[in-house]
Amino acid sequence: MTNYQELVLYGLVGLCIADRFILGRKKIDLISIGEPQKTYGHAIAFPISLKAKKTNVTGAQVEYWLRDKRDPTTVISGKSRTLEFTEKGESREHLLIDSRYLDPSDWVLTVRVTHGNSRINPLYRVFPITKVLTKQFSIISQDGVFHASAS
Repeated sequence: MTNYQELVLYGLVGLCIADRFILGRKKIDLISIGEPQKTYGHAIAFPISLKAKKTNVTGAQVEYWLRDKRDPTTVISGKSRTLEFTEKGESREHLLIDSRYLDPSDWVLTVRVTHGNSRINPLYRVFPITKVLTKQFSIISQDGVFHASAS
C-alpha cells in the first residue's frame, strides 16, 4: 500500500468512529416510561417516550418484559418489534402486556431500545446503540380488571 492509500483507509476508519461514537447519527433515545393509561381488553398499555434524530429509522428494535418482584422467575415478555415508523423528534408508543398472566403484586417493567443497523458504517452492527429503562409498578385487580400504577 502506498502512503496515500493508507491515509484514505485511516481517514475512513476515523470517519466511521466519529459517526458512531461522537455524532450518533442513527440514535434513538428512550426518554421515559409513563403511567399506564388504559386497559385494552386483556392487556395493560404502558406508554414510552422516544426521541429520534431522523424519520424512518430502520433496524431499531424495542423489547420489553415485566418481572414479578415477589417471584423473580415469573417474567412476561412482550413481542420485540421495529421502530421504523417513529417520527423525527419526540414520539410516544404504547407497549401492551397481557393481563391474563398477571397476579396482583409489585412488578418491574424493563424496556430496551437497540439500534445496530447501518449500511454505510459497520460499527453500528459491532457496537449497537442500546438504551435500557426500568420502572416499578403495583398491579391490582378490581372486579377482575387489572390496573397498574407506579410504586
